Amino acid sequence: MGERRRDPVLRPRCAKVPQEPAQSAFQLRYRREIVLARLCTSVPHANPDGASLRFPHFHTYRESFDDKWAVEVEIKGDLASALQFFCKKINLPEPVIQGGLA
Repeated sequence: MGERRRDPVLRPRCAKVPQEPAQSAFQLRYRREIVLARLCTSVPHANPDGASLRFPHFHTYRESFDDKWAVEVEIKGDLASALQFFCKKINLPEPVIQGGLA
């Protein structure tokens, strides 16, 4: 048999810090190691050029910089709005979440 070819795998990910309910991050990864897009809702950021950003901000992959560059974005302060924004930016249908986001 020939060598098995690995198809590209895109992995959406949502992370929430249990001790701090307002902190969350949404990511879209290629396989496991390459972050293509990330939305940070509660941590400031510094771009490679030294520019400081507040939160929320949105990272996108750039050749030679990976996901180190970000831009500030305007989102309401709740997790549902952040998830909706992220899904729209990466062209992912917004999930139906029963019971809401806590």
